[in-house]
Amino acid sequence: MWLLHRSSKKQAETGRKPVISRRIRNAFSPESHPEAMKNVRLLTLVFCLIFPRYTLSCAATGASPGTTPTTDYCPTGPSNTAGLTTNGVTAQNAGDTSTPVAYSSSCTAGERNYWTGASSAQPDDDEANAEKALGVQCPTPSSVCVCECNGVCCTAGSTAPDTISFVPYCSGGSCQMYAVLEGDETSSLTCTDGSTYTYSQQYASDGSYNPLTSGNYLQAASVSCNGCSGIQTDSCSPTTVTGSTPIS
Repeated sequence: MWLLHRSSKKQAETGRKPVISRRIRNAFSPESHPEAMKNVRLLTLVFCLIFPRYTLSCAATGASPGTTPTTDYCPTGPSNTAGLTTNGVTAQNAGDTSTPVAYSSSCTAGERNYWTGASSAQPDDDEANAEKALGVQCPTPSSVCVCECNGVCCTAGSTAPDTISFVPYCSGGSCQMYAVLEGDETSSLTCTDGSTYTYSQQYASDGSYNPLTSGNYLQAASVSCNGCSGIQTDSCSPTTVTGSTPIS
């Protein structure tokens, strides 16, 4: 007992911790098992690559040091093109659309095509020049869903648009697919982030369209006539193939 008391007193005076505590702590430290930690990081990275939709959680695990992976619902296509993923849509054939120039090699749902950017920021000019990408007219208008590149999705408001036209346009080095609402003057889209896009916002006082770059148009990543569940987390390969794939 005297020896134990003397040893404890000596440790208290010197500020040193017992050797056994250091040994236990060191035995469980990451530095003591570098190969095991390396394997854990490698497995985490492989998981993130196989399941890209979970990359936001991978950012928290440190699977890729120095980067913050995010889910991209808008893989970039060829230069001067804008893409749109379609899933279960009914395309309107009005003779005012252009042909896609490329498509993604694979998607988890639907198909993603890329169209050359239109020559004008005025939607009516683009329709007259047959430079519109697509017109979507859902059998049940209220079932339409349009999602943005950031995962925000928009559905029909109290009055659904009869048709949504999608126009590709490039400005300042950035190409976007703009959603133009058509139909009743009270038609609108309401989005999950609280924003609203209305038919009336897209028209100037003289009855012409506002420019696509006015901020009054939804920048679309995908569209469906079957609600949002099939496209909200849709992921397409960044690898593109020249030509087009059937729109459905």
